[in-house]
Amino acid sequence: VYAICLIDSSQNELSNNDCISGSMDGIAVLGLSEANDLLNNTCSSNLGFGVYVNGTGSNNIEDGVYSYNMYGIYLDLTFSNVISSCTCEFNDIGIMIMNDYEGAFNELIDNDCSHNLDQGIVLVESHENILDNNYCMDNGAGIYISQALSNDMMNNTCIVNALYGIYMVEGYYSWLSDNNCSDNPNGIWIEHSNSVTAQYNELTDCTTGITVIDSSSVTLSDNICTENDIGVSMTGAPYGQVLNSNCSGNAQYGVYLNAATNTRIENCMISDNSIAGVYIVNTDDGRLFLNSIVENWYGVFIESGTYNVLSENEIKDNTDTGVHIDSAPVDSYLFYNIFTGNFRNALDDGITSLIRYNYWSNYTGVDADSNGIGDTPHNITGAASNADPYPLVYLPGTPVFVLEPTDQIVEFGDDFIYDLDATSSSPLKEWRIDDTVHFSISNEGVITNIVSLDLEMYEPGEYPIQVTVENIYNFTTTRTFTVFCADTVFPIVIGPADYSYVEGTTGHTLRWNATDLTLESYYIDVYRQDGYRLRSYIGEFNSTSGFIEVSTDGLAAGTYNFTIIVQDRAYNHGFDYVIITVTEPGGPHYTIPLEAFLLGIGAITVSLIVVILFVVFKRRSP
Repeated sequence: VYAICLIDSSQNELSNNDCISGSMDGIAVLGLSEANDLLNNTCSSNLGFGVYVNGTGSNNIEDGVYSYNMYGIYLDLTFSNVISSCTCEFNDIGIMIMNDYEGAFNELIDNDCSHNLDQGIVLVESHENILDNNYCMDNGAGIYISQALSNDMMNNTCIVNALYGIYMVEGYYSWLSDNNCSDNPNGIWIEHSNSVTAQYNELTDCTTGITVIDSSSVTLSDNICTENDIGVSMTGAPYGQVLNSNCSGNAQYGVYLNAATNTRIENCMISDNSIAGVYIVNTDDGRLFLNSIVENWYGVFIESGTYNVLSENEIKDNTDTGVHIDSAPVDSYLFYNIFTGNFRNALDDGITSLIRYNYWSNYTGVDADSNGIGDTPHNITGAASNADPYPLVYLPGTPVFVLEPTDQIVEFGDDFIYDLDATSSSPLKEWRIDDTVHFSISNEGVITNIVSLDLEMYEPGEYPIQVTVENIYNFTTTRTFTVFCADTVFPIVIGPADYSYVEGTTGHTLRWNATDLTLESYYIDVYRQDGYRLRSYIGEFNSTSGFIEVSTDGLAAGTYNFTIIVQDRAYNHGFDYVIITVTEPGGPHYTIPLEAFLLGIGAITVSLIVVILFVVFKRRSP
């Protein structure tokens, strides 16, 4: 019955086998057969399946040819299997996975499932699978998904199929991302499904790029739906979203909504569609926001529905009408849209449409009080005899920063000044800043500190800022950044010149003057000529400047190095050294060559700084 069969057998390798023209299946893996590797086998022209896996998991099917069977590869009641780099062509179905109610976790990667009679890949009642980078061409449907949860389909190529690129029915919580579903009658078809996201897919040369029907909460984001008959069609699909997508160059509509209540279309390019950029019928509470709707026959055509809102759209250069409100729609709302270059900017035959605060390129009134709103209404063509009573004389839109605000660093003790610049199609009205305890902002966008900025303990001070710019139409842009107050200046230490005195005499002192805005402490070490540390002094400052005085009396004849290191609150260090020579009474100077002594002292100083840095590191460590 089977050319090769594993029953309750695990961790086997089946490789390079030819299982051809069998009366049932080429290879069967049954029962508790787990962690088997099926590598580079040829299972073709069998009356059953090329490979049949039932009731088991964690098997790996890699490479090989599985063609001219009923199913190329069939997984039934399985979990955690990997099918990769397999060729499954000229079967009824290329790869079939079904009946996995608890979560299948199978992975299908880099397979070629083309030229099959029905579907390239099928998932039925199989959940949490990953389909990545599979090639499904010239099937009935490239990928078919039914009654399945939480499946991820990404980077698949499903082209030139007879009916569908990807077909999903009763699919839930699934992702379709970065797939190419071009040149099919239906690129992606989503039916009776819920909470599905399709993003970054390419759909061209289809009858309909993406179809959503009788489904809820479907999000279509960043898709390319161009050169089809219809870019996106949503029918009986409430709470859907079409976001950041290109729906252009289609023979009928860019986006078609029919009974798609509470659907949102936002930030899309909808251009060069032969009938309408957006066509709305039987749809309530639709939202069109921030779209560019240009060079269509109709920009937006509202055939029927209530409470549909168009706001902040650019509606430009449409051949017939920018927005057409037919006789049936009720309570359509148009706010802050830009109408330019259309043969007719708007036509309103509807019922109680509310049209306010739009920019009309053919408005002929004036703005004598310079408030940005025309002094006379703008009349709207159509049976409704409507008008926009508050036509805008500037283009609406949000301000834009010329340079994006970035985090800033100010030196401790310095004044902070940051000049922001923003542009807007309408005059700017106001700048605002949230931290009014430390900063102020002028009408020109210049931020200055109003109190001295301080440091944190041993760290730069941090001042988060939120700044907002607003134009006369109350559009705002907000950015956040942080001002860091840092101390990068080293303390200045000024000491006396080297000097000498006669052993046994008294009244000899060293005096240094240290200055810094954040003086903290000092360290003085006295070294003999042989490098031995003779004395140490440690002290602290309580002001921004101070004198440090030490006595040099009582030294025996010889040469000594007095080295001082001054530290501020930011761990910056300044240092100085003075060479003291003590001579015997009535005798010669007791010295060693100065060059050799300084060389030794230099090494000692480096060692001291390393020790200080180590201490700093320990203090900063949590």
